[in-house]
Amino acid sequence: AARPILQSLHVLEESDLDGTLEIDTTSLMQCFVLTHGTPRDMGQFANRGRDQAALLDNLLNDSNLLRQVVLASGARGGKYGPAMQSYDDISKQSNAMAKCDILQRFALACSLELAVPLAEFDTPHVFVDPVRRYLHYERAYLDGELDPTFVDRTTWECRMIGNCDATEEQLGWGRTMLRNYQPSQVLLEDYNWRYCRAVRTEVGYRNPEWTDSPRTYQQIISGGGKCGPRAWFGRFICKTFGIPTWGARQPGHAMMHHWAPNGWIPVLGADWSYSWWEDRCGLDFLLETQARDVGEDSYFDSVCCLEMIGRAVMGESRLDAMVVLPSPSSFWCSLALMAKHILAKKSLATRAAAAAAPLPSISCGVNEP
Repeated sequence: AARPILQSLHVLEESDLDGTLEIDTTSLMQCFVLTHGTPRDMGQFANRGRDQAALLDNLLNDSNLLRQVVLASGARGGKYGPAMQSYDDISKQSNAMAKCDILQRFALACSLELAVPLAEFDTPHVFVDPVRRYLHYERAYLDGELDPTFVDRTTWECRMIGNCDATEEQLGWGRTMLRNYQPSQVLLEDYNWRYCRAVRTEVGYRNPEWTDSPRTYQQIISGGGKCGPRAWFGRFICKTFGIPTWGARQPGHAMMHHWAPNGWIPVLGADWSYSWWEDRCGLDFLLETQARDVGEDSYFDSVCCLEMIGRAVMGESRLDAMVVLPSPSSFWCSLALMAKHILAKKSLATRAAAAAAPLPSISCGVNEP
């Protein structure tokens, strides 16, 4: 798969950069998946049986599915075998997935994100099941329980909905509780605080009082908590309604970020420059959300292809996501970072122009003098 890509890059090295580089993107995506998943792990999965081999073969030969997977940042931990197994299991158990674009995207998101087992809240030996997680949200969507914007979420964004560590029973309880006891928060026009305002109204700021083991999200309502439990509950209640969240730490503090119509925002803490989560800083995550905002086609062409060339073909290391800086040893990945900056500036300019545009005139049917 890498041979035609390397030939294209050789042409680029000898050109004057006046033309457009044409690369076989299908081969590039195959090369990326094989490299990210590692031949050893994917081979071991395929050796389990014909059905498992067929799942990987279908992935590698379905260019549309490959594109979705790459745009969604691939399978967590490079576990493409388990991801495709979950995706196949979901397709067999769901009658609605194939008929609804958002459900197909959410099914793929759960499969990719939960390919590495995610432990349930305070239950380290019990893991979130990707099939059950999908089916729970499918029913909630079909019953009209999720936020109206859920239908527009991308596969990448859906990953940050399906990765909640609550049980399905707790997810259902969260929606029922807020609709029954604080219905105004479900209908808030201000998306900055829609749903997550419950942290301020329902979670008392005090030392937490856990009443049972394992701990549950219900106990946060009765027992209260400081920054940690409050951030946990804020992320939980947003995810229950289909709003993507990105958890974050700040010096001596825990908080959260979530999607909003005008772009991702921090709540319950300071701004992005103080945040990090796992091995990524807040500014790097923010940059990606802004770059993706211009549209998936532009992001794939401008960013994903450069990253795949760097990581899968040229063997470059990923850039350090804690500093958001280019690296001389990762040329193509650095180009991808610069492409993100360009797309982000375009996105911000588009939003600024839309905000400054005058409101359309409305005729009331009366003749004006």
